[in-house]
Amino acid sequence: MRTSKTTLTVLLLSLFSSTLYSQELLNFTVKGKVTHNFDEYIYLSYAAKVDSFLVKDNRFEFEGQVPNRLEAKVHTKGGYVTDSFYLDDGTTTVSVSIKDKVTSIESIEGNKTHETLMGLKAFFEDNEDEPDFQNQMYKRLDKIISENPSSQFSGSLLGEIIMDPIFSFEEAMSLYSKLDTTVQDEFDLSAMKVSLDKLKNSKIGKQFSPITLPDMNGNMVGIDDYKGSFLLVEFWASWCGGCRVANPELVDIRREFISKGFDIMGISLDENRTAWLTAIEKDGLTWENTIAEGGFKNETIENLKIQYLPSNYLLDRNGKIVAINISPKILRIKLKELMGEEE
Repeated sequence: MRTSKTTLTVLLLSLFSSTLYSQELLNFTVKGKVTHNFDEYIYLSYAAKVDSFLVKDNRFEFEGQVPNRLEAKVHTKGGYVTDSFYLDDGTTTVSVSIKDKVTSIESIEGNKTHETLMGLKAFFEDNEDEPDFQNQMYKRLDKIISENPSSQFSGSLLGEIIMDPIFSFEEAMSLYSKLDTTVQDEFDLSAMKVSLDKLKNSKIGKQFSPITLPDMNGNMVGIDDYKGSFLLVEFWASWCGGCRVANPELVDIRREFISKGFDIMGISLDENRTAWLTAIEKDGLTWENTIAEGGFKNETIENLKIQYLPSNYLLDRNGKIVAINISPKILRIKLKELMGEEE
């Protein structure tokens, strides 16, 4: 992904972090309660370890030591979970509900890592549209990762955030280089490598890939069909809640700007054709809709490294990328800006 010199620097930083933090042991206690009557065993899973505790009076407790902040899950035997948290030094108090073998966390208290995450989420929601958001977000992440390079929380956090191109490839690599990769979750590392590759090759100003996919009638529709127009390439699916929420706004934006040379090409990752067609009709989608058969495993989707939905690319009249994963609110502003520049 980088020159051999830079790659060596990353490896040395990881080795240094691993040596520096290898002796750190965190003593954790997890005190929990079930919000309803439950008198069976409950389990705490982290790394390759599973601890058990027989719930009494709807209460349970786990204690142990971990070499760094590891992701953990509370669950029933053979059950499922909707949430996880990170084992941290000291006592973490959790409240859980269990329904149909699915364990959900209702609240978490006394956990510094969780508090850090909540603070970061609040900052994101309050400042996402501010001009200096990218710089401030980078500083916050840099501080978290620099202070906790061996924490799996740092790797998971970075992996999730760089899926969205908030940062440039160089900024994302700078943050990645500060992680102790020897202790990170393999899934997170794999996701980060995909994201870094995408950031490197799908930059603003680059030509978008000349993809072609079948529409509702089996006719092939390609990016080249829209040459001369500003085009939003929108990746979505009928099962994607965020996509369905955005659809009415996109309908309005297309209606407002189509006469000025703007259009949308929908690319669905649905594997259920009926659900796809029903969603198009229900949401009143007026643009060309194509489908990437096979969903995330479709060759086109894999080549573009689409990792989540909704995702999109805004292209200029020549097919070059001018924005990535742009919200409807910012899309409207961006189109006015681009079209104003032409006048």
